[in-house]
Amino acid sequence: MFAAQTVALLLSCVGLLALALIGILRSGRSPLGLRLALLCLNLFAWESASLAHELSGAPEWRWLNLALSPLAAPLALDFALAFAGRLRELRAARAAAWSGLGLLALSGGLAFVWPPARTFAGSGAWAALYLGGLAAAMWLVILLLVRHLRDAGSAEERRRAQLLLFAIALGALSGATNLMNDLWPAVPSIGAPGILAASAVTAVVALRFQLFDNDLPVAAGLLALVLACGGVAVHLRVFQLLGPQAGVLALGSAALSLAVFAATRSFFVRATFRRQRRAELTFLGRLSAQMAHDLKNPLAALKGAAQYADEEDARAQAPEARRRFTRLMIEQIERVERVVDRYQRLSRVEPCREPLAINQVVREVLALQQFAIGRVELRLSLAEPLPHWNGDRDLIAAALENLVRNAFEAMPDGGAVTVSTGFSEGSLFLSVEDTGAGMDARTRERAFDDFFTTKAQGSGLGLPFVRRVAEAHGGHAQAFTALPHGTVVRLQLPLK
Repeated sequence: MFAAQTVALLLSCVGLLALALIGILRSGRSPLGLRLALLCLNLFAWESASLAHELSGAPEWRWLNLALSPLAAPLALDFALAFAGRLRELRAARAAAWSGLGLLALSGGLAFVWPPARTFAGSGAWAALYLGGLAAAMWLVILLLVRHLRDAGSAEERRRAQLLLFAIALGALSGATNLMNDLWPAVPSIGAPGILAASAVTAVVALRFQLFDNDLPVAAGLLALVLACGGVAVHLRVFQLLGPQAGVLALGSAALSLAVFAATRSFFVRATFRRQRRAELTFLGRLSAQMAHDLKNPLAALKGAAQYADEEDARAQAPEARRRFTRLMIEQIERVERVVDRYQRLSRVEPCREPLAINQVVREVLALQQFAIGRVELRLSLAEPLPHWNGDRDLIAAALENLVRNAFEAMPDGGAVTVSTGFSEGSLFLSVEDTGAGMDARTRERAFDDFFTTKAQGSGLGLPFVRRVAEAHGGHAQAFTALPHGTVVRLQLPLK
């Protein structure tokens, strides 16, 4: 009969492997899927090594445990940062966690081939460094999730944050007891049941509360559980037949293969999507360039003919009414030529700077939106006076049109859109605020990425265009949550 600790380890391995398979299923659609899969695969291999060491006492399993356990904290930090939409903002903290705890993991790996590393790995100094790094990483994770919980805009997002906060705190505290038990045997080791409970809570978040922002059927979770049971059974059989050294190699190879598969699948799914979008845009770009070229030739011929007719009318002293029509034709042909040139320049986001009154541009753009607002109330909050600024009227107008259209689409049931301008710290700002449901943190972090969209018919090009317009003028664009709800997108445009 297996002891209670062994049964707990066995169940923990099954739960972690099942959760890793769920993450792999969604690794191509959600950045959370890949990070959850890698975290659970690490914990699965760690718990499997603990199980094998419990059964055999072979030192190889302990070395594997020491090589894997320090990586759990930076993997959990990566997952929490992705969930809270702070991966880019806190990349320095990520680098510090991976550097410090990665060196500890390396010392555990070197124990297989370098005897001095066996002395250090698992020693009191190693354990103290590990506990310090774990405490720092988990403090940051919990702080992130608490702040995200405070700022969450929907009840469902708050529930996700609450459950994940509980799961990560439970997993970290219970996992730390394994290490404390090695240093101070009086401390009870509850790592296996604690991690099992944490994985169960995370599975509830994934299956019930749509962690990956799309429906994941319960049948997929059951299939993952069945496959996990089979995988753990195979691992135990390999361990019994081949002994500790071959078992370590088999476990490490299996976990690494699954991790590589998850990462590769995520990369290829995203790369395929981006390649398809680029191909579509390349085709549209070539088509528009060809259309512009084809239009310019007949426009030039029409303009020349109209100018010739105008000159002939002048020499023949034709009636003024006839000459007005001829001049109107020339003006409209020149207008079409400017439109063609404008769209070519907009596609390349090449600013043609001129003295510009931002408030006047805002009024002109919004005057054209009055007929499309439906039940949306349009508000202006324009600072007067603003400093003179050199910018591209067409690019700024196109960016504002994108922002206003996005704000309208975010409020199908009505609401208010506020367009604001102002000046602070040597920069002008132009912002559009809506009172819609708002973006969650994960969407906000990726909002300006090319091809990223949450709309069924969206192109994922509107906000990236806005970002490129701001950057072309030496500024930047950012999105943040409006209070009590909604989204604000702001363009910061430096005067110099």
